[in-house]
Amino acid sequence: MKIALSRKARSAALPWAFVASFVLGFANPAFAQVTLCDPQLFSSSKFIDQNRSILVEYLTSLSKSPTHKILSGQWFGAHKSFDLVVKKLETETGRTPVIFGSHYTLIRPSTKPLVVPPTESAEQDRVLDHILEDHWAAGGLVALSWLADNPWHRLGTGPMCRKVPTPCAGGTLSELMRTDNPAGAYFHAELDQMAAHLAVLQDAGVVVLFRPFHEMNGSWFWWGARSATSPTPAEFSAFWAYVHDYFTVRKKLRNLLWVYSPGNAGPTPKFYPWGLKQPATYYYPGSNLVDIVAVDLYGDHLNPPTASESTERDHATIGSYRDLVALGKPLGLGELGPSHPRGGNFDFSAIIDELVKDYPRATFFLAWQDSPAQGKRFAIVSNAAPEELMNNPRVASCIVSTSIP
Repeated sequence: MKIALSRKARSAALPWAFVASFVLGFANPAFAQVTLCDPQLFSSSKFIDQNRSILVEYLTSLSKSPTHKILSGQWFGAHKSFDLVVKKLETETGRTPVIFGSHYTLIRPSTKPLVVPPTESAEQDRVLDHILEDHWAAGGLVALSWLADNPWHRLGTGPMCRKVPTPCAGGTLSELMRTDNPAGAYFHAELDQMAAHLAVLQDAGVVVLFRPFHEMNGSWFWWGARSATSPTPAEFSAFWAYVHDYFTVRKKLRNLLWVYSPGNAGPTPKFYPWGLKQPATYYYPGSNLVDIVAVDLYGDHLNPPTASESTERDHATIGSYRDLVALGKPLGLGELGPSHPRGGNFDFSAIIDELVKDYPRATFFLAWQDSPAQGKRFAIVSNAAPEELMNNPRVASCIVSTSIP
């Protein structure tokens, strides 16, 4: 089964009048003209700024509509993971998520042995480019996390502080905004690698929900709240602004929607689950540097937002929900999954019903990917009733096409 246009069809630009009709139609709050999963929704890179405006205004309109559908999404890693969590879902349900979320392996700038060999890494990333480009061409949306390698460790083992003998000791984010030190030089090589991938997607007309430095209010990533070396809000904001400028000004990337994605934590330490150290809005870098807000949430049920907010493992609440809404950005769930992921019994449809009922400003969710080596099942297809979820009348999903147009 195919969900994409051919590359020849994908490369054809839409007539300007057609694209303009979408843009002009956004004065109408009903957004009658916008239909996701439509191969003609977005144009080529010739109209990348219009594509970006279409998506921002569409998501903004959803957050203000009390009867909107929640956009479905699924994270996956390399293309092999795509087959396990997305293609399998398509086969079982006849539908595919609106949002494909992934991350690049990246050939990390290290002289020491890498976890993934460079040739295999590059091939995985090329396949991922094609998957994302095709999904966009079919009218779907694309999200990318950036799991930047720890610049103080420099072993190509990923973003985790806990993989360093002395977790991120001595490192400050301000070091990474310069190239006159080893960590800063390494990080700039990573910046250039990520920018090159984003440029490939820009050339294909793809607008990316770009989610860098997620869960920054937790203690497990090098960019986050790391106890003694935790960045202050001002330091994190300066770092975010530097990366934003590096990509948008120096690298001339115009296809990014910047997603601020904290871990789910309430307004006070009483409501910090999972080792989170700060409330969800603590590191917010400013409205001029963020387009979308997406909190990461794991819990088997959702309680309504109340004065005594709960963020228990089994009955969670979107911590600081009112504060997140007050930021004035489209709001979604950057990651969603069960608190106990080994059973495969998580009912996504039930939690979406709770989301719709009690959190009406939420516009999308992305289920997290499975971790087969650890026996953890987060994906939609690996849990209860995937067909029910994908056909839920309050969930937007795409019908899988059986032929290439």
